[in-house]
Amino acid sequence: MTLRRAEVQETYALLAWPAPAAGAAEAAAIDAAAVVLGNGESSRLVAETRRKEQVVSDIQAHCDTLRHGGTVMVSARTTANQTAAAVAAVLAQVRRLADAPVSTEELARAKAILESDLVYRRETVQGQAHALGACATLFGDLAREREYYAALAALTPEAVRSACARWLDPARASVSLELPRAEVDVPTARSLKAAVAEALKPAPTPGRAGATPRRASDGIETVTLACGLRLLARVEPAVPVAAGWLIWPGGLRREPAALAGANSVIAALLTRGNARTGGEALSRAIDGMAAGLDGFAGRNSLGLHFECLSRHFPAVLGHALDCATTPKFAADELEEERRVALQDLAAEVDDPGAVASRGLNALLYGEHPFSRPGRGTPAGLRALTPAKLRGLWRRDYPIGQAVLALAGDIDVAAAAAQVEAALREAGLGDRLSEGPGAPKKFAAPTGPREREIFQDREQAHIALGWPGIAVGDEREPTLDVLSAVLGGQTGRLFTALREVQGLVYEVSMSSVEGLDAGHVAIHASTSQDKLPKAMAAIAAEVERAVREPPSAAEVERAKAWLVGQFELGQQRRSRMASLLALSEVYGLPRARSRTRSGWRR
Repeated sequence: MTLRRAEVQETYALLAWPAPAAGAAEAAAIDAAAVVLGNGESSRLVAETRRKEQVVSDIQAHCDTLRHGGTVMVSARTTANQTAAAVAAVLAQVRRLADAPVSTEELARAKAILESDLVYRRETVQGQAHALGACATLFGDLAREREYYAALAALTPEAVRSACARWLDPARASVSLELPRAEVDVPTARSLKAAVAEALKPAPTPGRAGATPRRASDGIETVTLACGLRLLARVEPAVPVAAGWLIWPGGLRREPAALAGANSVIAALLTRGNARTGGEALSRAIDGMAAGLDGFAGRNSLGLHFECLSRHFPAVLGHALDCATTPKFAADELEEERRVALQDLAAEVDDPGAVASRGLNALLYGEHPFSRPGRGTPAGLRALTPAKLRGLWRRDYPIGQAVLALAGDIDVAAAAAQVEAALREAGLGDRLSEGPGAPKKFAAPTGPREREIFQDREQAHIALGWPGIAVGDEREPTLDVLSAVLGGQTGRLFTALREVQGLVYEVSMSSVEGLDAGHVAIHASTSQDKLPKAMAAIAAEVERAVREPPSAAEVERAKAWLVGQFELGQQRRSRMASLLALSEVYGLPRARSRTRSGWRR
């Protein structure tokens, strides 16, 4: 590092790193990184250090590539009293390149800029002559230039990150500063030199030791970050597909009655704009990668899930983290989502099944939030404001309480580094959080309850329910098998009520478990004139199930169907990730994400 006081009006800073030689394996990656870092108005250095932090007046980066080596250089102009901050800001952006993959949009822009040089050179004979001379000097072989552009075209965000981690270490940087003599005396210059030397040291990384993935005996790799976020991964490289579920405990069970519908709206708006990307731009980016990124809200949890080709995984993960850490909850997006939600609630009145289910939940759960529609209530939806949504998000969904489960063709260490870097950038990297308080306790009904809802319809819907079990109860597999025996397509209810007696259009049985409580339900659709007989027939089959255990054949058929459906679902990486995430966030044995052995017993 060199400092020189001179007759200048500003500080002139130059930071440089050794770079690969022309034709080297990582030359294209470092060239692309230099473009992302400081080439043009949309580059990171311009956007972050000049516009956002305002610690420089001018800044740019480029890579000089020669036959026997190269140099990445960052040049900047700043004021004397901002010199140390400017150097630190530049180094932060350089570290960011090594910590996390660049986005696919940034890489596409870098490739376009670098590839355009080849096209523009062909426009004139002078350009072609210059290109031939430069190629012969740099590569010694014209074919090597074609190899360079082939390598450039094949670059991935992770390849750029890996090259930057190897070459752009701040400890290897050369720094030269020319300081205005009139503003910087010798003692100040010495202090400044010490401050810059300190900035060149490796950045502190709280929890870094805990961020190393550990593989358990079940093959699941786990990382717990300093803020408390738990990352789990199941690597399945056979197909180049990756998926992730970022989940918080919460959902409907934590929702205040006065803001009923808030969680559903939050889930919808998570992907409709964040501090880095607007809603429409995010949709275009995700669609452009043939990927999916959506929010979800359930009875017990809330979060984001995504699925993509593995080559787009770093970019899609980056977008998901932006949505989770800096959602906007913009007023115009809230108004549109409120409009759609209110229309959905109004439309449910035309669906007898939805009306009956809502009535059943109210009878079963009373004052507990599970009694309310997941979409909310008109009064709750109208009470929502952007400020209230932001308040609920901060209170109920701190990042340290989340679980991120990944599955597919992924590099777990790189994903953990990307998550850690994103959280540090958002100021959340080492912020431990306690999370919200406990939700309202559930009190089971003490006796039979019945409700009739009259509608002028030809069709009638029956919803019968009983208090069930909570998530994690050891009787879950038993209830699943019983539901299949009674309610499956070859089950007792279907056979007796539809095939033999012709009383219903459809009939089903299910067990719904929640963290606080669950229920068992039978649903059937019939005509108004057959309603009494259908109800009597259902009651008879329920009494028979209590009195008469299912046959061995019925049990084996139900188990085979359940196991088959589960294993078919396990073909999808998204399904793998969801089960892994839910098991972790609900505190259940991780083996549930690999097999439902209880069905086989």
